[in-house]
Amino acid sequence: RELWRTAVGDTVIGAVALYEGRAYACSRDGNVHVLDLATGKGVAKLAAKSPMVSSPAVTADAVYVSADSGSIYAFDRLQGSLRFSMALTPGTPIFSSPAVSDGKLFVGTRSKGVFVIADRPRDRGGLRSDPGRTGCADDLGLPLIEGDEASAVARTDRPVAPSTTTGDLAFSASGGKLVCASDLGATLWSIDLECDPPPSVSGDKVFICGKSSIQARKIVDGALVWRQELDAAALSYPVVSGDFVAVATADNRIALFRASDGKPHEPVPVGGKPVAPAICGNIMIVAGEGRIAAYDLASSEWLWNYKDQDHIGTATGQPVICNETIWVGTTKRGLVAIGAKR
Repeated sequence: RELWRTAVGDTVIGAVALYEGRAYACSRDGNVHVLDLATGKGVAKLAAKSPMVSSPAVTADAVYVSADSGSIYAFDRLQGSLRFSMALTPGTPIFSSPAVSDGKLFVGTRSKGVFVIADRPRDRGGLRSDPGRTGCADDLGLPLIEGDEASAVARTDRPVAPSTTTGDLAFSASGGKLVCASDLGATLWSIDLECDPPPSVSGDKVFICGKSSIQARKIVDGALVWRQELDAAALSYPVVSGDFVAVATADNRIALFRASDGKPHEPVPVGGKPVAPAICGNIMIVAGEGRIAAYDLASSEWLWNYKDQDHIGTATGQPVICNETIWVGTTKRGLVAIGAKR
């Protein structure tokens, strides 16, 4: 006989996981529905914000899921908070259900094989999430801003900053040299530089800005892949996301290049002294002197402008995209959070 029935937002295709009196079901509505096993009453919703067609992996302290966004998500089982997300195949759905064994998370993909993910030993440091300096602190994406003008939704004193460490390698620039070292401290290779710019890492390349140039080098040995001259001096480190490389320049523009071969794109005018932009997918968030705005790299069109442009002063650093909100430090308004009205 039927004991209970509970409606959820959309189809549940994968198996339902059971643990300590609760049922965990991934739904195409973008949520993991947590139900009381005895009554069917909803206990919580874990929001991946992307359709899921697989089964969750549930452990004593965590719930792991894979989603159509190409990312995996880990939630705290008791608190329901998002622990981390990781983009494995951006834009390509993951149909494989994750599995946990021996302290490792296993998940299969359509084109990149099987990923094995684990915590790094504490004495070897932590894995940083944003070596390309994209400005994205998580994989939840941009706010869904409608209309021509964006509004402030919050203020905080807790900004998030990206890093320049990737996997087992660390890159540093000092003394006129770019050094690639293992996380144990051994130098793998080094090259001479004309200055000491912060490097950015994406894919199999490391990107560096000189005083008036930008270059890409192979991670494995530092060999030059491409080099392009800038129309004006670089004001920021390279920002790398997908096949876009962006850098703020002294002529009040954002210079754009193709990451694979350095082919220049049309520069984007900012209208005032810019800082390093943030890139999420094909959308670039620019900030600078009196301006915060979103630019579509695919269509070369402006999407929106922050409505209080005349009152923000100058951006003090790269915008950070976190929790579907854009955070920007400004000289007149402090740290401004821009997003959809809640």
